[in-house]
Amino acid sequence: VSPIWSDNSSAAVISESGVLTAGNVTSDQSVTIAASFGGQTDTHALTVTYVPPVVTGIVISGASSLDEGKTEQYICTATYSDGSSAEVSPVWTENSSYTSINGSGLLSAGDVAVDQNVTVSADFDEYSASYAVTIRYVAPVLSSITISGPSSVSEEDSAQYTCTANFSDGSTAEITPVWSEDSAYASVSSSGLLTAGDVTSSQSITVSASYNGYSDTHTVVIAYIPPTVTGITISGPGEVEENSSAQYVCTATYSDGSSAAVNPTWTVDSASAAIGGSGLLSVANIPADEQATVQARFAGIVTATIVQLTAAGDQVVLELNGFDGKTVSAELWDDVTKTIVELGEEFEPEEIVIENVNPDQWYWLGLREFDATSGEWVLVHGRWIWM
Repeated sequence: VSPIWSDNSSAAVISESGVLTAGNVTSDQSVTIAASFGGQTDTHALTVTYVPPVVTGIVISGASSLDEGKTEQYICTATYSDGSSAEVSPVWTENSSYTSINGSGLLSAGDVAVDQNVTVSADFDEYSASYAVTIRYVAPVLSSITISGPSSVSEEDSAQYTCTANFSDGSTAEITPVWSEDSAYASVSSSGLLTAGDVTSSQSITVSASYNGYSDTHTVVIAYIPPTVTGITISGPGEVEENSSAQYVCTATYSDGSSAAVNPTWTVDSASAAIGGSGLLSVANIPADEQATVQARFAGIVTATIVQLTAAGDQVVLELNGFDGKTVSAELWDDVTKTIVELGEEFEPEEIVIENVNPDQWYWLGLREFDATSGEWVLVHGRWIWM
């Protein structure tokens, strides 16, 4: 007969002709089918049995190309006998020395000189798949520039500076940038040669380079070099009379062409004369003319000049300084005869002339100034003189 068929489960469906079609189940399912005819019914129990799906194939997906130095993730998908598909974890391999792939399918590309073709492979459940990938060569681009050279240059000296271009692939190359500097104390050529001028103290300047939109700066100190002494000269009278003094000056010349008076170490080789630290030469009484060598030593350099010491016979002339417009008196005391020779008083001297003295003898010279307030003569100068 042809009853009315029915079932009680979503795991299966029965047609009007009694054909039962089982659906997909994740576990065994019990189903009851029923038939009705002429007021009579019957039921029949059956089990829809779960059948695990099996792999029918695998495919790889991901980018077909990537730049050198980059990474890319690849995925393996399995298709099953039940028509489903799922991402799986295969065994990954690749066939190039330019790449490497890890267990999760991450492909890492190394550096290449030209485009390189790589095959990525996956093995899973006795199935294999391969995928063609191109590793693209990427021409390096300029990322920065760097100036190299000394951080200090002596005045009136020069120094060479270079500029290096740094590229995106880590490579470098020497380049010719546009050079400049920010100081009046130096100049830089188109080839990077810095020339320093004269400075009176050390100066800090900035050297700059520009190339294809990139720039760099470099701080340079122009170092001041103190000039060195190249020679010394003595100036002063070539002749000095006995019992008088003369001023001598030492002048140093320097490596920068300048000159200046200096304070050397003074010496004189005559027992009849003495010279002080300021260059003042004092000559005692001498019986006859003689020559003396005045010597100056400064910065390791020695120079000398010959001075004629002249005797004035039995007359001694003493120059007086600081007594202009004053009333003074003078007396000469003979150390041998113990007598006083009056030289005069109440005069306004520029010099004192002592006559008829004995040579090779000590005399005491005293100068007194009249003090109008006290009405007395006051000793203002006294010294021993060797005639």
